[in-house]
Amino acid sequence: MTNTQPDNSRAEADHGATPPWLAVVLLIAALTAMRLVYAGVLDLRTDEAYYWTWSKESALAFLDHPPGIAWLIRFGTAIFGDTSLGVRFGGIIAMLVTQLLLADIVRRVTHDFRAVVFALLMPEAALYYGLLMAKVAPDTAMIPFAVAMLWALVRLHESGNPRWWLAAGLFAGLALLSKFTAIMLLPAVIAFTLVPDWRRRWLFSPYPWLAALIALAVFLPVLIWNAQHDWASFRFQFVRAVATHELSFRTVGEFIGLQFGLVGFVMLPVVLSGVTLTAWRGYRSREPVGILLSTAVLVPFVYFFWKSLTLRVGDTWPMFLWPAGFAATAINLVMLPREGWAERVGKSRFWWGRGGG
Repeated sequence: MTNTQPDNSRAEADHGATPPWLAVVLLIAALTAMRLVYAGVLDLRTDEAYYWTWSKESALAFLDHPPGIAWLIRFGTAIFGDTSLGVRFGGIIAMLVTQLLLADIVRRVTHDFRAVVFALLMPEAALYYGLLMAKVAPDTAMIPFAVAMLWALVRLHESGNPRWWLAAGLFAGLALLSKFTAIMLLPAVIAFTLVPDWRRRWLFSPYPWLAALIALAVFLPVLIWNAQHDWASFRFQFVRAVATHELSFRTVGEFIGLQFGLVGFVMLPVVLSGVTLTAWRGYRSREPVGILLSTAVLVPFVYFFWKSLTLRVGDTWPMFLWPAGFAATAINLVMLPREGWAERVGKSRFWWGRGGG
């Protein structure tokens, strides 16, 4: 009888293979390095130089924006000096923080490695979140805090620990301290609180109200500055918000084209369909995370689309809403097979085939 030696070649190959997570880390590191080069070699744009001048002032707020972008630039220039890289460095860190938070949201909901990778790489595939996230703007400062607020609420749903409300309030205040449009996430938070079956628990709990107070306290520098300057920022933004013009198909076309530029020609339909399915699933079953993520995208998107009927929407204004869409899409790609959508599609094709026959 001949003894057969075990074939260890496959085991050795597996042992020598690069772990999937390491490949993802190396890819993110390479793309971050590319952003650093981009940030360092290109001259500042006019608006970036304008925000850089803000970082040299000790003001609580400014006419057209809260002070978050000035503080973000000051952080970068404190490390790299008054250089292009110093001005833009905060945006690169903001991108990394956003990616990590999105990945953790998806991990906690799906426990699926592929979905986590998808959430990490979707921002890289979107031009405005990949290479151009190095360009500093108030939206750059606001996005990581807005995503952090969503992340804290996901942690609240996962753990049931009401103290996560306090973290959400802190991040909400920091998002508002970066850009006023963060207020558009309020409907998502309200829906997250009131639509699921836990609404009575949170309505009568002190924690959501404490979170609102924390957000207001963090936003206090802007309120103080405006009280000292005849509420100039709020009057300036209010005029822009309520301005009415004639219907223009040109501005609508620009807005739609801008979304393809922000998210990508291939990814935008995927993300919109993922968000829509997430909303349908969330509101049908009163699932808090699905309600939170989908509403955080759909409400601002519908508002900006409505405004685009009469005026031009700025190229960075909708940037804050799509990261929640990336998370919803990554989650949706895992949930669809679990819910048997492939089998449903197969049955529907069979039914239509028989009907057509």
